[in-house]
Amino acid sequence: MPSLTLWLKQRNICFKSWLSLPSCQSYLRCWGILPDVKSSFDGSKRHPRVGTALAGVGVAVFVFVLYLRTLAPTILPYDSPDLLDVPMLQMQVCVLGMNHPTGYPSYILFSHLFTYLPFGDCAYRVNLASATYAALAVLSVFAAGYLLGRRSAAAAAAALAFGVGVTLWSQAVIAE
Repeated sequence: MPSLTLWLKQRNICFKSWLSLPSCQSYLRCWGILPDVKSSFDGSKRHPRVGTALAGVGVAVFVFVLYLRTLAPTILPYDSPDLLDVPMLQMQVCVLGMNHPTGYPSYILFSHLFTYLPFGDCAYRVNLASATYAALAVLSVFAAGYLLGRRSAAAAAAALAFGVGVTLWSQAVIAE
């Protein structure tokens, strides 16, 4: 602060009159030179983002519990040709193999970490990884909705609608 007052004195600018301008005050607060006195004494809004973060985590946990209740318990049967990829993907994650020409390397490596969990068989743990990724996607939708609209309720409703939608739910309970 002494360098700022010295700079102002060298240019014959009155420090008090310069600080009384609203644009200068907001500029100095923005750069952290002038503390925001009003917010430091206002006790009504201590941490307004904590409630928003709890709402987002609450929606993600709620959807994750729904996914856990409907999670495929093991390898699914080969009845449908649409489900043929699921057992192959579960097996490839367990042995760190490559299942398609693209290989899905990120999915296989991150899902392989779930195979070290001490419960269920390997197929169940890969399905659990898929449910976890879907819950993280719901949390991401909440964060994007909140950043766009600054309304926690609207972001929570959008994330919940996304999470309980048929398409995401059907893919979240199997390894896909």
